Amino acid sequence: DDTGKDIFVNPKPNSCDDLRPLCIVASPEDRELVSHLVDKYPVKQEPFEINLPNRDHSLQVIPTVRRTMLDGKVRTLFTGRGGGFCNVCKKDIDDVHDPQSAENLMAMDFRTKEDLESEANKYLDESGNVDRSIDSSTRLGITEKPLDMPDGMVVLHARINVTSFLLQHIAKAEAFSDTVSTFNYRRQFNQEERKKIDQALRLYARKVFKKIKIQILQIGYSQTGNGLIGNSCKGFLANAKEVCRLMTNKEEAINIHRVMKRIFVILELLGSNIVFNSSRYAEYCRKTRKMILHSMPWCRITPTVHMVLDHSWEWIKRNGDKGLAQWSEEALEATQKRMRDNRNRGYKGSTRQNLLNAMVRQELTTNPYIQQQLEGCCKERKNNVHRLDTDDPDVQYLLRMSVPVNSSN
Repeated sequence: DDTGKDIFVNPKPNSCDDLRPLCIVASPEDRELVSHLVDKYPVKQEPFEINLPNRDHSLQVIPTVRRTMLDGKVRTLFTGRGGGFCNVCKKDIDDVHDPQSAENLMAMDFRTKEDLESEANKYLDESGNVDRSIDSSTRLGITEKPLDMPDGMVVLHARINVTSFLLQHIAKAEAFSDTVSTFNYRRQFNQEERKKIDQALRLYARKVFKKIKIQILQIGYSQTGNGLIGNSCKGFLANAKEVCRLMTNKEEAINIHRVMKRIFVILELLGSNIVFNSSRYAEYCRKTRKMILHSMPWCRITPTVHMVLDHSWEWIKRNGDKGLAQWSEEALEATQKRMRDNRNRGYKGSTRQNLLNAMVRQELTTNPYIQQQLEGCCKERKNNVHRLDTDDPDVQYLLRMSVPVNSSN
């Protein structure tokens, strides 16, 4: 307000109800698009004043533009490390599966954009691009010059991918109950073995759905992550005892149950707004990875599991020993779903008009003031028509600013 006192601070800036897309681009996620967005929407904080309609005073607003809701693919495009096991550190798959490396959890290799640029400059050719003829392990998986080092880490996709990681290894334990203990993390499976694993997973998924009503049938060996949503993953991990009882390989079920319980705690803290001790959290993650390597030596740790167990603690520490709920990409995923639904219900005559109508619907249906006006309206009216208090000045102002232009203009 005029005295400099904060009258409102959004507690959930990444909520799908509060999220407003800066732009909508019909383009694949490639290097050119990410480079364009980095230049057009830099990370910044610029205060400005807005004059309220039909009011005698103005408010000072301080928006902060941060790149928070980025999935793994976009982060790889940012860092330019598409050929590496991890786009944060120099560890490869052998280092991650080395029990001794778990002791060096607190030692990071590099993190900043300057460090990434310094590494990439060693492998540039005469044209200024990364020389792909150099062995990937030598250049640490660097494929392009880095654009930036995004803050935070994926939260929703981490939960989905870690759950998929557990499901795959449950399926392996079920499909090869007699020999799975002799496998190692470099074990390759042929086509027949993959079909056997997929069949075991589908049989196990039916048991889980019958017991705790969690749908994971879309998951397959060749479809990592497909079909799972955040709530399904949370329900699966929260019922670790029940889902492990459904396994026929009881020996491995005990080991997987212990690991699953710890991973559930890690993911819940990671995706929360709770303040906790990041040093103890790091130690808990380190012991979890050692438990996986000791009790499940046949298990192949994925990049996402490595990111959660080896790197999440530092992001939490940088966030003031607080969970990364505000950095989650789930709001972007939910907004994308809403935008897709709005486009399907919108005008089909032209792409421009369809996008414009979808944006109008997105703004109106997610505006908290209009949502309040819609409370108590009949939701069963044809075409979902609601009656607003059109005499209210603020509603008139919002509707007037959001009226789509005619296709002829």
